[in-house]
Amino acid sequence: MFTSLRLNLTSKFLILSLSVYIILAVLSAYIFHKGLTQSLDEQLEEIYAVITRSIEIGDDDSLALRNPPKQMRISAENITVSPTVTLFDTDKKMVVQYGPKGSESLLKTGAEVLAVDSPLHLRTFEKPIYSDGELCGFVQIQLNTELREHAIQQFLESLTGTMPLLLLGLAGAGYLFASRAIKPIEDTFALLRQFMSDAGHELKTPIAVIHASCDNLAADLEGNKQACDRVEVISRSADRMQRLVADLLLLTKSEQTALTLKMVPLRFDMLLREVLGEFGDLFEDKGIELVADTIYATKVNGDRDALHRTLANLLENALNYTNSRGRVTVSLTLSGGSLVLKIADTGIGIPLESQKKIFERFYRVDESRSRAAGGAGLGLAIVKAIVESHHGQITLHSEVGKGTTFTITLPVVGQTSLFGRRIDFEPD
Repeated sequence: MFTSLRLNLTSKFLILSLSVYIILAVLSAYIFHKGLTQSLDEQLEEIYAVITRSIEIGDDDSLALRNPPKQMRISAENITVSPTVTLFDTDKKMVVQYGPKGSESLLKTGAEVLAVDSPLHLRTFEKPIYSDGELCGFVQIQLNTELREHAIQQFLESLTGTMPLLLLGLAGAGYLFASRAIKPIEDTFALLRQFMSDAGHELKTPIAVIHASCDNLAADLEGNKQACDRVEVISRSADRMQRLVADLLLLTKSEQTALTLKMVPLRFDMLLREVLGEFGDLFEDKGIELVADTIYATKVNGDRDALHRTLANLLENALNYTNSRGRVTVSLTLSGGSLVLKIADTGIGIPLESQKKIFERFYRVDESRSRAAGGAGLGLAIVKAIVESHHGQITLHSEVGKGTTFTITLPVVGQTSLFGRRIDFEPD
């Protein structure tokens, strides 16, 4: 129980940490990209400062470079890029271009266009050229963004490369802190479990004394109907207390260790028939139709008493929460190597928000109705513990006002065949 809680807390911590890491990584990549772009713009301005001194303006206002930047290079990380310098006239038509092929149109500073011979982009810087206060043309400088993209790629690779180690470290730290966080709860739960076990054992003796005293008192008061009825009330209350103590001990034992069951091959369909026969009169008295649908002959390895208790708890649950003139349908079929038992009622149903908690001990969907039905909220918790101890699974499907269906799957052994007949519920 607590191991799964630790793992659950650790997984949520990892998901949260991973989400934060991804957000921070995206934000860092954006800031890094922005910083590199700013650095690229500064390099373009530096190139412009060098080139602007080499621009020659002819008598006819023609533009040319005195020293074309054929040898100008920017290198880093074994990557070398050359700037593209383009001169435009006052009508923004290209006059001459130096360096790698770039855009033949005049672009605004900061614009990026796809390079002609590369999947990368060209970052643009442009300035007007004046002579004696008159516009003579424009100079446009473009620089390949390969250095920026290479740096960003390295940055992302470093983030990706450190992620497994980071997650491993976070998983270990998360599990450690989760263990420390739930330690007080675990200790308290252990004390409560021990108390339940000790109280259950201590209550056995006084309950047995009450039973014996009720039997003796009933014999002594034979003939006094009113007194005998009161003794019967005491006896029934003692029976209920005895069942509650037995349920508490069983659940406590199931949490401490696996249930000690007497696993033997048995006919599950015959056991089902037996339990249905026991409940036949109860359903008839309440005016509920109890129907056995298709029943297959199935054999399982199981504890007869525990499985009997499982079936009885489910039928009692259906009896308590199905109104008069309702219907409870029981079917036993096969699916692969497992039997599939379905107990469907047309009762009040279980709200969606309660379905995940319905197998928890002491949980009641409707407190007042559960108290009136005499339930302690342990029946379905016991059913789940017994089914899982038989390597099975129990699920439910329910709609408020329409009813509930409990489905149990258990592994089968031996040969199976179809009975193909309806089960009768005639009183023995």
